[in-house]
Amino acid sequence: MRYLLYFLPFFIAHLSFSETRLEYWDFNTDLSGASFDNGTGGIKNSGTHASLWNHGKVPGMVANGTGQFVINGAGSAYRKVAASGFATGVKTTGHYQLIIEFSAWNLDSTSKGALGFEVVDTSGKRVVALHLYPESAMESKIRLSAVSATGYEGRGYDYAGHVSSLVTNAPTRVIIDFNLDTDTVSYRVNGTQLKVITDFSATSLSHLKFFTDAKWSKQNSVSIDSMGLVKLP
Repeated sequence: MRYLLYFLPFFIAHLSFSETRLEYWDFNTDLSGASFDNGTGGIKNSGTHASLWNHGKVPGMVANGTGQFVINGAGSAYRKVAASGFATGVKTTGHYQLIIEFSAWNLDSTSKGALGFEVVDTSGKRVVALHLYPESAMESKIRLSAVSATGYEGRGYDYAGHVSSLVTNAPTRVIIDFNLDTDTVSYRVNGTQLKVITDFSATSLSHLKFFTDAKWSKQNSVSIDSMGLVKLP
C-alpha cells in the first residue's frame, strides 16, 4: 500500500496530461516507396486533421516499409501541409510542439545543403523551424529557430544549435515547444532543454513545410522515425 501511495501522484499527473496530434506521421504502417500523400496515396497522416500535402511523391523521399521515412535524393524539394491551411483554420492561440524523431543520418561533409521542417504563418513566413545540415568536415548541426521580437542581432529570429557527428545511428528526438498565449519557446533535444525565449512574436500558424534546399547532396541520407505537430492542453 505504501508503494501505491508513493506512485499515485505520478499516475495522476500522467493521466491529467494529454496531447492532441494535429498533423502526425509515424510511418509504422506505410509501405515501402510511399511518399507524400496529396490524395492519391502515400505516407499516412494519423493526426486529427489528417491533412493532405500540396503535392505528391518526391523521388528520394520515401518510406522504407520498416517504420522510417528516408531522405536520400539530391537538390531542392518542397512540400507543405495542409495545402490550403489547417483543417480548423488559422491558429492564433494555443500551446504546441513541433516534433521530429531521427533514427539516423549520414551527411556529406562537402555539401552545404539543409533539410528543414517548419511551421509557417499566413504570409508564408516561418514561425518555428528545425534545420539539419553539415556544420564542418566532422560535425553536423541541428539549428532551431523561432520568430522573436528582438532576435539574434536584431534579425527577428532567435536561434539554438545542437552539434553531433556527421554520421550517427543514435535516436535523436527534437522538440520545439511554443506557446502563442504566453509568447514563450523552448528548444529540446533528447529531453535536454537547450534554451528558453520569452519574446516569441508569432501571431498565427497556417501550415507545415518540409523541404531540402538546392544544395542538398545525393550523398546525404537521413532516416526519420516520426514527425508532426501536436497541441498541448
